[in-house]
Amino acid sequence: ADSSIPAALAQLRQQGLVDEAVILSTCNRVELYVATSLPAQDAVAGLRKFLLDSHGLSEPLDNIFYTHAEPHSVEHLFKVASGLDS
Repeated sequence: ADSSIPAALAQLRQQGLVDEAVILSTCNRVELYVATSLPAQDAVAGLRKFLLDSHGLSEPLDNIFYTHAEPHSVEHLFKVASGLDS
């Protein structure tokens, strides 16, 4: 829910997973865009755990997670936000 986004962002920062983050929610997906000082592998693992824990899930659900790094992440963000990729 939109009302839970500020708390989720605060929790990501408190856990030390991100320095900055944006949560983008559309009708059929939720995406995290983050800046972090963690190594990429550690950041991805921590973010997956955060998503699973915050929704009470216990399986890795690898088929629904994907990652992009710069510059592809920025391009993907603009496509999603503008409705070109939905």
